[in-house]
Amino acid sequence: MAGVAAETTLSSTDLRETRISLLAHAGGGLFVLLIATVLGVYKPWGLTAYGRRRQPGSESTKATPTWVKVAAIIVMALILLRIILHLSGQGPHQH
Repeated sequence: MAGVAAETTLSSTDLRETRISLLAHAGGGLFVLLIATVLGVYKPWGLTAYGRRRQPGSESTKATPTWVKVAAIIVMALILLRIILHLSGQGPHQH
């Protein structure tokens, strides 16, 4: 955007979509970082209810069901495939 701006005279309506895209992506990135900061600072002290249940000696320390593990592997594989397709240029071209 800087190169195009240096080469030509631009009016206030030129590159409008690009400017909006830059603002939206910067705002989204800032939002994600703020959420991570809030979650890092305001967290419960001690063990959560889930952590207390998983303590040794607790009556409900069952292993994770197999179907949950299989579903997690499938979801991770689909996410990895989506990332690979996007990086190779084969994914949807919306931007």
